[in-house]
Amino acid sequence: MSASAMTPESIAIDVINARTVIGKHVVFENLSLKIRAGCFTAIVGPNGAGKSTLLKLMAGVLPYTGELRWNGENVGSLSAQDRARCCAWLGQAEPSPDEWRV
Repeated sequence: MSASAMTPESIAIDVINARTVIGKHVVFENLSLKIRAGCFTAIVGPNGAGKSTLLKLMAGVLPYTGELRWNGENVGSLSAQDRARCCAWLGQAEPSPDEWRV
C-alpha cells in the first residue's frame, strides 16, 4: 500500500516535518514518515546513521519540532500518563532497575 493510499485508521505512527537537534547537531530536518498499523517495519542502516535517534523521536522521548501522532493522537497534547499507556522506551544501553520484570 502506498503512503498516499493509507487511510488515517491504518497509520500507527505519523511523523510530519519533524526536526530533532542533539547538542548543536541537527539530526533530522523536515522528516516525514508514516508507519502502518499491523505491519512489521524495519529500520536499517550503518552505525551512526540515526536509527536509534529515529526510534527515540517516534517514541516521543527526544525534543522535536513538527508533529508526531500515535494512532491519530497528537503526542504533544497527551499527558505523561496517557503517553506511558501508549508507548514505553527502553534503549539498549539504558540503565534499568534490577527489580523490573517483564
